[in-house]
Amino acid sequence: MMPAHHQPQSVTESFVMSRVSLSQLQNANRSIQAMRAMFDQPNAAPALPAPAAFDAFTLPLMQQAALIQLTETHVKRALIARLLEDAQDKPQAEDYRALVDLGLAERREADRWHHLTRAGVEPAKILTQKLCLRFNVHMLTEGGDSGWQVRYACPCGFSTMVRRSRTAWGNAATQHAASVRTKIGIGNLVQALKPPGMTEG
Repeated sequence: MMPAHHQPQSVTESFVMSRVSLSQLQNANRSIQAMRAMFDQPNAAPALPAPAAFDAFTLPLMQQAALIQLTETHVKRALIARLLEDAQDKPQAEDYRALVDLGLAERREADRWHHLTRAGVEPAKILTQKLCLRFNVHMLTEGGDSGWQVRYACPCGFSTMVRRSRTAWGNAATQHAASVRTKIGIGNLVQALKPPGMTEG
């Protein structure tokens, strides 16, 4: 006979005890894993700086014209005309293929024309800004509003918010002219400080 103080457990009681024990083990295992994650982290490699945007100003003349041709700016025709005013040709298929090789442009099978890639948008934008300043090509346009203010912008990179009024455009134009003078002055200073033989980049 079994001792009086040791009563057999029912099936239900045994199942509940087993389930509680399993839950406790799982919780303990998760706690151990959390502690390991805190103290046993692998030595991570130092974060690398973000790659700088490709400087399209270093491209050959025809490839610059090809890249500008792919933009949607209102001044692209004027910029291309100034770029190619001394040239006897225009961008050819090989110029666009060079942009594709650089990852700046693409042409899908269903497309007739090339398009800028995501990687090509920023270099094309910066090139447009540089050429606008170089050739003094500007177009100040209204580009949205916010309450009592209205935004004006130019492809040269200028952007401002001015109070909405009859003189809003004139106020923006005054700021734009001052911004252009400042940028050109800084650009001339940078060029003057470069060692002989170095061109603008």
